Amino acid sequence: MFLLKKLSYEELDGYIQQICTGSKLVYVEKGEGEEVPLLLQHPLPQDNRVAGYFYSKALEEAEVLGLPSIEEMERTIKARGLYTEEDTARIAELRSRVEGQRVILAKTTRVRARQDRLVEIIKQLEEQIEELELKKEISLEFTKERKAAEQKFLYLTWRGTLDLFTGKRFWETWDDFQKEPDYIFRKRVFLDHIIFIHGLKPEILRTLARSNLWRMRYTTALKTGDPLFGRPIRDYTVDQLMVLYWSHYYQSIYEMMPDDRPTESIIEDDEALDAYMKDWTENRNREAAASKAKAGKGSNQKSAWDHNETLVMRTNPMHEDIDYSDTMADVAELAGDTTLDAAPIGGEIKGKGKLGTGKRK
Repeated sequence: MFLLKKLSYEELDGYIQQICTGSKLVYVEKGEGEEVPLLLQHPLPQDNRVAGYFYSKALEEAEVLGLPSIEEMERTIKARGLYTEEDTARIAELRSRVEGQRVILAKTTRVRARQDRLVEIIKQLEEQIEELELKKEISLEFTKERKAAEQKFLYLTWRGTLDLFTGKRFWETWDDFQKEPDYIFRKRVFLDHIIFIHGLKPEILRTLARSNLWRMRYTTALKTGDPLFGRPIRDYTVDQLMVLYWSHYYQSIYEMMPDDRPTESIIEDDEALDAYMKDWTENRNREAAASKAKAGKGSNQKSAWDHNETLVMRTNPMHEDIDYSDTMADVAELAGDTTLDAAPIGGEIKGKGKLGTGKRK
C-alpha cells in the first residue's frame, strides 16, 4: 500500500544510505534492557552459496526426523478442515474485488475524497486476504522446507551481523553464534536480519525513486555513466535492484507527453498511479490494434513478386535457368532508337553507340 505519511529529509537520506551501502544500523535489546548497536549487511554471492549448503543439509536432517513436506502438510490441513476449499475460493473472490476497485480507481482522477475511499476499500480487502492466508502459513512452519530455510537464514544472520565500531563479525565464529547464551537476543537479531535482507517495502522504494534527493543521483549516473552503487550488477542487493526498477518506471512517466502524463497528485499515489497507467496502456493497445486493422484493410499495394516480375543479377544461381523476355535494348532496337546504351539483362555490351551488338552468354 501507499505511505500514510510523508518522509522527512533525514528519513529519505537514511534510506538512500541504507540502499547504497547495503547495510543498516539497528539497536537490539539484550539482557536487562541494554541496547546493542549492530550493523546488518546484505549477503554476498558466496554467502548465499554456502547458505545453500546449510539448507540442503538441514533438509536431509528434517527428512530423517520425518517432518512433512509443504505439499503433504497442505493436504493434511485441508483434510482436517484447518484451511478449506471455501477459503481458497474466498481469497480468489477478494482478489477479484481488489482488481475491480483498482479499475474504478483508475477512472477516478478528479475527486480526491472518492480516491481515498477506494484506497481504503482496497486496503481492507487485502487485509482479509492476508488473514485467510495466515491460517495456512502458521501450519506450514512445521514442514521440512521451512525448517531448512530457518537454518539457512541463521547462517546468513551470523555472516551479516557486524560490530558497529570494529566492522568485524559480532560473533567471531559460527560456533559462537550457535552457542550464544542469550537466546532471546539472538532471536531478535535473527528476525531483524530476515526483515532487512528481504528488502524495503515497495511503498518506501517508490517514494525514494520519485524523490528529488534520489533522482539527482539517478539522473547524474545516467548522464555520466558512473555506477550508482560501486559494485557489479551480480552483487546488487534486492533493494538496489528494486530502486532502479522503480526509477526507470517513474522516468518513463516523467518523459510522457504532457497530454498523457498523469498529474503530480496521481504520481504520488501508488494505487492511483498503477490504476492510471494500466488504463492508459490498455487504451493505447486498443488504439494501436484498431489503427493496424484499418491500415490493413485499406492497403492494396503489391510487390514485384505479385506481378511475376523481379530482377535476377548474373551472380544469382538462377540466372542461367531463366527464360528472359525482351530486354530494354531489344525493345529500343525495335522502336528504332539508336541512342540507348544499355546491356540486356544477363548479356554484355561488346560495342558502344550501336544496338544489336549485345549478346547473351
